Amino acid sequence: MKSFKQAYDNIFGLGHDCSVAYQLRENDLRKASGPFDWNSTDDLSIITDNLGDRFSRLFLPENMAMDIRQDEESDYYIYTDTATGIKSFHDIAKSGNNITESLIGLNAMFRRRIDRFFELVHKGNKTLFIRKMAPGDDLAALSRALSDIFPGKCVILGVNHVKNILIATTKMSDDVFISHMDCDCDDSSQTMDFCGNFQNWNWLLKAFCELANPTPALPYVRHEGVKKILYGGGKA
Repeated sequence: MKSFKQAYDNIFGLGHDCSVAYQLRENDLRKASGPFDWNSTDDLSIITDNLGDRFSRLFLPENMAMDIRQDEESDYYIYTDTATGIKSFHDIAKSGNNITESLIGLNAMFRRRIDRFFELVHKGNKTLFIRKMAPGDDLAALSRALSDIFPGKCVILGVNHVKNILIATTKMSDDVFISHMDCDCDDSSQTMDFCGNFQNWNWLLKAFCELANPTPALPYVRHEGVKKILYGGGKA
């Protein structure tokens, strides 16, 4: 696999599911939780279209609706932001909390992450954004939106799932790259497949990026206690 490796001051995941954030954490490439780490964002245009007003319309309590279909094994309700389609899987507990207060708390947490997101990107020289499952046109549109707000500071890596393929990375422009690889979980001991393919993600990330001036990683258990990692850790 060709190497396009650079050092970045920040590396943020932009969805569309939890596997990007999980693999960045697994490979010690996260300085802080990002706003789109632990939710489901199917449509990248939602992020692109809301950059300009700092995502002021996202996760407003009045727009949050409980999904009809729920994961019975999870300790958390699935909620959808009806204004954007973004889903929260790990924030509204099924017991012990008032739902209204939990939705207000979710919005406050999201606002903290957004403020930190903008502060870190503005302060840094280069930030890498990694998005799973996005076509080239959507990545190009995101690049234009980021350039308007953070000129010269942003690089995007799109990662698209293709079954049983060796990792292949293509440079679309100076600041947009696309990789194709098998993203399916490669650890048969895992009961959930959100974590993705550890081996392929490790190869891809080592060949593409590293953190400039990394901070010590938050403690967590590698490959074990998956539910605890995802549902209980790193929300602030």
